[in-house]
Amino acid sequence: MSELSIPKPPDDASAKGSNDASSRGRSKSRRRGPQASAAPPIPTAEECLQKLAHLPSLVALGVLTPAQSNSMAAAFREILRHHQRAESGTANSGVANLDVLAIAARDPNLINMLAPMLSKQQLDLLMERQEDRSDD
Repeated sequence: MSELSIPKPPDDASAKGSNDASSRGRSKSRRRGPQASAAPPIPTAEECLQKLAHLPSLVALGVLTPAQSNSMAAAFREILRHHQRAESGTANSGVANLDVLAIAARDPNLINMLAPMLSKQQLDLLMERQEDRSDD
């Protein structure tokens, strides 16, 4: 029987040494740089739509697998949902602006109970609507 030998790393790789303290310090500083710690910006709704439109072409060209494309599409759709909720006022308040106006029109007394849950923007919207009605 012959013995199995494990190859040793070349001398130049061991000279650089992964145990060298100076090389460890440099590699850590690269990982902790401002680009590594900063999160990438969230794409706008238009950027998400553009990227969603390009995904089928990337699959057809073989750049992405269908599974990768589906994963990316799901992420872009979730970002689009976030943008839609933010535009409708439900991202922070939980109650859409149109719903607040409908409640105020149906029963103005309910607004007093909902006031703690409404955003400043929604309260301002209600005040403007009330002023418009009192002017008529």
